[in-house]
Amino acid sequence: MEKLLAISAQLAGDARRLSHPKLAGALAPIAEAAVAEYAQAVADVSRESEPLQWQLDLYNEQRRVLPVGRLHLERLEMYPAGVEKGELVFSVPMAPGETVTISHKEWSTSTQQFEDIVNDYFESYSERGVAEKTDTSMSADNESKRSSALNFGASVSGTFSGVTLTTTTGIATTKDERQSVRTAMERSREVTEKASARARKEHKVSVKLESTHGIEDSSYRTISNPSSSAMRVDYYKMMRKWRTDLYRYGLRLTYDITVPTPGVRLWAKWQHVRELDDILGRPFVFALKPSDLTVGNWKATADEVGANPAAPPDQELLVGSPDTTITYIPEDQSHIGRYGQMDFEVPGGYRLAAATATANLAVWAGNPVEFRWLNGGSSPDPVPNSGSPTVTGDLANLTGRTGRMSASYFFANISFASLALRLRFELLPSTFTTWQASTWETVRLAALARYHEHLARVQAERDALYRLLIGKDTLTLRRLEREELLRLIVQWLVGPSHPVVTTAMVQSAIVLIEKNESRGLPTFDTVSDAQWNQALGFGEFVKFVQESVEWENLIYFYYPYFWGSNDSASDKMLFEHVDPEHERFLRAGYARVVLTIRPDFERAFTNFVETGSVIPDFVSTYVPISAEIANFAKTNYSGIPPANPERFARPLLYPQQRSTWDSMQTLIDDIEDFKKTSGAYPAALSDLPAPPVDAWGNAFVYVLPGLGSGFDLVSHGANGVEGGEGLDADISSAAGASLVATWFDYTPTSALDIEVDTKPADIA
Repeated sequence: MEKLLAISAQLAGDARRLSHPKLAGALAPIAEAAVAEYAQAVADVSRESEPLQWQLDLYNEQRRVLPVGRLHLERLEMYPAGVEKGELVFSVPMAPGETVTISHKEWSTSTQQFEDIVNDYFESYSERGVAEKTDTSMSADNESKRSSALNFGASVSGTFSGVTLTTTTGIATTKDERQSVRTAMERSREVTEKASARARKEHKVSVKLESTHGIEDSSYRTISNPSSSAMRVDYYKMMRKWRTDLYRYGLRLTYDITVPTPGVRLWAKWQHVRELDDILGRPFVFALKPSDLTVGNWKATADEVGANPAAPPDQELLVGSPDTTITYIPEDQSHIGRYGQMDFEVPGGYRLAAATATANLAVWAGNPVEFRWLNGGSSPDPVPNSGSPTVTGDLANLTGRTGRMSASYFFANISFASLALRLRFELLPSTFTTWQASTWETVRLAALARYHEHLARVQAERDALYRLLIGKDTLTLRRLEREELLRLIVQWLVGPSHPVVTTAMVQSAIVLIEKNESRGLPTFDTVSDAQWNQALGFGEFVKFVQESVEWENLIYFYYPYFWGSNDSASDKMLFEHVDPEHERFLRAGYARVVLTIRPDFERAFTNFVETGSVIPDFVSTYVPISAEIANFAKTNYSGIPPANPERFARPLLYPQQRSTWDSMQTLIDDIEDFKKTSGAYPAALSDLPAPPVDAWGNAFVYVLPGLGSGFDLVSHGANGVEGGEGLDADISSAAGASLVATWFDYTPTSALDIEVDTKPADIA
C-alpha cells in the first residue's frame, strides 16, 4: 500500500511524467489483486466515484482477457487474376435502323474569375447660337440730341483662400436732351435657328482575370442499328479480379491491440482540403456600409485593406477677404447716395453658414452719414457723423446659399472707407455623402482585390495539398499506411508521454542537429553530452522495437468509421478515394492489429510490455542488416502483387489434403522418435510400425537425406504422380509454408465494357 500511495502521489503531481512502461515497471512487483483492492478503495471515497468505478470494472475485465497469445504466422499474397464484367452502368435502346451519338464527359475543374472595367469618354461640343438681324428703313427722320456726362469709377478685386471677392464703386452724372421727329418707319426682322454639334469619343478598358484548375475530358461515339429489329447496347464497369493466397508458417508469440482512427494524421490533411474548399466556396462579403465611414475611422479602415482614398473635405471653411477700399469722395459730391458690392464665390460642395461684413468709415463731419449692408442686419443705425465709425452686417439673407454671391451696400456722406468680409462655409450633407460613397467604393475595390489575392493563395495551397494526397501510387499508399500503423501501435503500447512521442532531451538534440544541417554545418558541436547519451539510448530502444516485432508480417483489420469520433463520423461516412484500400484506411474508426514477435525476442518483448523494461539478462539476438533487408522485402501490401512470393508451399485447400498433412505430421513425429531411440533416421518407412498412408490410400515417398533437412516426406496427391494441380498437387514436408486458403477480391477500374442485348439473367 505504501508503494501504491507513492505512485498515486507521483501521478497526482504530473501524470504525464510517468509513461506507460515506467508505470508498468513500478506496478509490476505489486500483486494485481492489491492494485485492484487499492483502486476500489479510492473509488469508494472519491467524489467522482462513478467514472472511477467504471474504469475499475474495465480493468478487472481486461485482467481476464489477456492480449498475449500464440498464433500461426500467416501471410497474405495478392495476384491479379484478370478483369471481369462488373455492374451495369447504362443501356442505350435502339430502334431498327436508328443511329445515335453518345457523348461521355468527365471533368473536375474549378474556375475563378475577376473582371474590372474602366470606362471613360471624351466629349466635344460646339453650338451656333441665336442670331438676329433687323433692317429698318425710314421715309423721314429728323433728330437732334445734346448730351453731357461726368463719369468716375473704381473697381477692386482680390482672392484669398480660394475665394474671389470683387467690389465696384463709382459716380455717374448724365444729362440728356433729345428731340426726334419720325414720319414713317418700316422694319423687317430675321432670326436664325439655334444649331449645335456634339461629338463623343469613348475609351473603355476591360481587365479580366480567369484561372482554371483541374482536368476535363470529352469523348463521342456514334453507333447504328443496321438490323431490322430493336437492340440494346449495354455498358458495364470493368472490375479487376485479385487472387489472394493465405500461407501459414510456424507458431509465433502474438500481441493483440486495437488502435483508434489509424489514419488520423492523413485524415486531418483531407479535412484541411475540405476547409480550404469551404473558404474557396464562400462569396465575397463586404459588411461595411458607406454610412459607416466617418472622419475619425476612414483612415484606419482604408489602411486595413491597403486602399488610398481621398481625405474627407473639411466640415467648415473660415475665409477672410482682403480689405476693399472705397476711394476718396470730395465733400461736395459725398451727399450723392451710391451703391457697391463685394462679390465672392462659395467653394463647391459648401454653403454659406455665417458672415460678418465690416466697414471702417471716414466721414464728413456735420453731415448725416449713411452706410448700410443690404443683405442682412446692419448696425449701428444711424451711423455717427463724426470720428471713424464702424458698421457691421451679418449678411443673413445670403446664409445657406451656394454659388457666386455679392455683399451689397449703400453709402452717402463719407470721404472713403475700408471694407472686409469674414465668411464661414459649412459642408453640404450631400457632399459628405458623396465622399462617403466614393471612399466606400475605393475601399470595397481594395478589399475585393485582397479577397481575390487571398483566394489565389488558398487555391494554390489547396491544389498543392490535394496533389500531394492524391498523386501517390498504390505501393506508396500502402507503405504510408503501414508506417502510420506502426507509429500508432508503438504510441498506444508505451503511452503518450513516452519518448517515442514527446522526446524531451532527445528531441532537443535532433532539433540542434537539424539546425546545423540546415546551415550547411554537419556538426554535433552544439549537442550536449546528456543529449548525446539520451539520443544513443533512445536509438537502442528504436532498434529493439523494430527488430523484436515481425513488422513485415503485420496483420491488421479495419473496423467501420462509426467506432471512431462522432465529430468526424458524418464526414467519413461519404468519403471516397480513388484507391479502395486507402479509403478503408482513412474511414476506419478503429483498427485491430496482431503483432507477431520475432523468434528469440518473446521473453524480452513480453517483459517490456508488462514492466516497461527489457529483462536484465536479455541478450538480443543480432539481426544482420542483410536479414532486415530480406525481411523488409518480404512485406506484402494489400492490392499489390508480392515482390517475393512464396515459391514452395504445400497445398492444403481441400479436406483430403489437410487430412494427408495431419497423417504426415504424425509420421514425422514417429521418424523423429526413431532417431532419438536409434540415433539415426530410419532407412525406409517399413522400419516403422504400420506407417500411415495419404487420403487416397497411397504410401508416402520417403527421401533420405532431404533437401532442406535430414529427410523429406512427400505425397503425390490424388493421381499418385509427381507434380500436378488441385487435388493432384504434391504435398511435401520440406515446404516452408502451407497454402491454407485462396479467395478472390474485386476492385473497380475506370474502364468500360460493351455488350449487345445482354440477357437479363446475366446482367451484373
